[in-house]
Amino acid sequence: MSEKMIAYIQSQPHVWRAAAGALPGALRTALGAMNGGETPRRVVMVGSGSSHYACRTVCALAAGGACEFFSAVPTRMGPLLPPRPGTVWWAVSQSGKSTSTLRAVRALREAGGEVWTFTADPASPLAQCGDGHVCIPCGDETVGPKTKGVSTTILTLWLAAHALAAGAPPEEGLHPLAPAFGAAQENLRLCRTWAENCTDALLRAPCLTLVAEGPALPLAEEGALKLLETLYVPAQAWEFEEYLHGVNNIIGPGQVHLFVLRGGERRARMERLIEYCAGRGAVCLCIDCAAARPCADGLRLALRCTGEPQALAFELLPAFQMLSAVVSAAKGIECDRPRYPDFYAALDTKAGAQR
Repeated sequence: MSEKMIAYIQSQPHVWRAAAGALPGALRTALGAMNGGETPRRVVMVGSGSSHYACRTVCALAAGGACEFFSAVPTRMGPLLPPRPGTVWWAVSQSGKSTSTLRAVRALREAGGEVWTFTADPASPLAQCGDGHVCIPCGDETVGPKTKGVSTTILTLWLAAHALAAGAPPEEGLHPLAPAFGAAQENLRLCRTWAENCTDALLRAPCLTLVAEGPALPLAEEGALKLLETLYVPAQAWEFEEYLHGVNNIIGPGQVHLFVLRGGERRARMERLIEYCAGRGAVCLCIDCAAARPCADGLRLALRCTGEPQALAFELLPAFQMLSAVVSAAKGIECDRPRYPDFYAALDTKAGAQR
């Protein structure tokens, strides 16, 4: 029932390597044409859903360089308007059919903004309406819950943003990613075993609460979206410290929590939170990105990670993706097909959607 989605998840290491070969040349051309050939003072990335989480991930990673980076959803750009000199807008949509992003691009261009579009389809409506276009080289992905498209969007945006922030060639941004690409097949095997281990715990889960911090937070938000899309139950991600201020009241028997553990000073506190939740009957799943050795031990997954924030997306996202695909199949859900095929047309969220 999730054959296509799992195939796309497992194809990611190959897709990333192919994209790493194709992107530097394409990005050099695009970046050289932005802002009249001068490095922009700021870049604002605009996208919805998974594209928004990809933008947020990259904005945090590229902070502190020669160019400022911001992210916004198409309907909440007010504080960043009107377009200012030296600002370039990147409109991001894997399909290139998001109607809210299309409307935002048209409004920005009418106001005099410079907009570059990032899509996987150069013939899509969004790709045709900007000042220039960058292709996200992920190939076709015909299921609703996007996987390889999300990770390849992050790769594309990261290489572009790092090149601007550091004043370096795009390929330089690949250096911290190479070890993660090399460990990807092993991590995928561990992710599948872990997802199978977690299936019984999730079959009757009424909702899912994800807890993460730092650069893992927007990735956990994307993970929550994947789980919601495929398991058909509410799922939400919280920043660790924010979780401690009120959200903790949901702790109780049968509540399912998924924690993302990293290194650093907060690790011990999060371990204490996991122990506290488990002691009060909550089901606690854990993805450990700083373990001494990789393993899939019961409800705990220890990934082979580099500790580089730039590589975290390529280490962590497949875990959420595989959990979504494996558990949805066990629940008898056809996640390879849309639950409501008429939804995009009825709500006018995708250009060209048919009723």
